[in-house]
Amino acid sequence: MTSENQFDIHPSAVVCTDAELIGQVKIGANTVVHPKATLDATSGPLVIGENNIIEEKVVLKGSGPVEIGSGNSFRVGTVCHAKRVVDKNIFEMKCYIAPGVTINNECTIGPKCRVEGEQEVPDRAILLVGHVPYQMNHGSNNNTTQVDLLLKNLPNYHKTIKSSK
Repeated sequence: MTSENQFDIHPSAVVCTDAELIGQVKIGANTVVHPKATLDATSGPLVIGENNIIEEKVVLKGSGPVEIGSGNSFRVGTVCHAKRVVDKNIFEMKCYIAPGVTINNECTIGPKCRVEGEQEVPDRAILLVGHVPYQMNHGSNNNTTQVDLLLKNLPNYHKTIKSSK
C-alpha cells in the first residue's frame, strides 16, 4: 500500500486481500469484495455503499469520482466505468458499462451486454444483448441472503483486509 492509497473499509465489510484497491476507496457496511476484483480510484474517489457484492475479475474504475449505491451485484468479469450506480442493480457476467453512464435503480444488465455513450439508464431497465431495452416491474435485487452467506463464509477460505476502524 502506497501513501497515495487511502482505504476506508467499514468493519462489517469483507474484502479479500487478493482484491486490488487503488487510490481513495471507501467501502460501506456488509459489502463483499471477492479475490481478483479491482477497485481503481486513480481518477477520483470511489465510494461504494452497503450490501454490495463484487465478484472475481470485476473492475470498477471511473474517469472521475464514482459513487456506487447499495444492494448492487457485480458478477464475474463485469467492467464498470459508470460515473454513478444507484441501488439494487444486477450486472451479469462480463457486461461492460462505459464512462459517462449512470445506472439508476433496480436495473439488470445482461451477460456480455455493453452500455456505451453518455446516457442514463432508467429505473427497472433490463438490457440484454441483441434485444431492445425495456422496462418492467420486476422484483428488486434483494441480495441480503447472499451477502449474509458471503460475509460469514468468505473469511473462512480467503485472507481478508481488516478495517482500520
